[in-house]
Amino acid sequence: MVWLRKIERLPQEQDYWGVGPFLPFCYFRVRQADFFASLIGEKNMEQYVTWSRSLYQQARGAYDAREYQRARLLADASSFIVFALECIAQATVQMPDTPIIK
Repeated sequence: MVWLRKIERLPQEQDYWGVGPFLPFCYFRVRQADFFASLIGEKNMEQYVTWSRSLYQQARGAYDAREYQRARLLADASSFIVFALECIAQATVQMPDTPIIK
């Protein structure tokens, strides 16, 4: 987030940051955020889902304005929030005991 404040907001001619192919991946990750938040079961997890959606929307806006570096950083932040939710969900879900084979 600190880098986003420091970068210039000048349009670029080409997408050197590769954000074009990354945005669809980020979209599907944001769509998974609700599922991961529901597995965790805490009330404040919905705030993280809202943040990931907001960051994704900002990334789309920056991409449309041809601010590719800014779009990539926002998309990364959105994806990392969903990744954190996924990791927390994996840590909290109880796995059934493996059956004993005799």
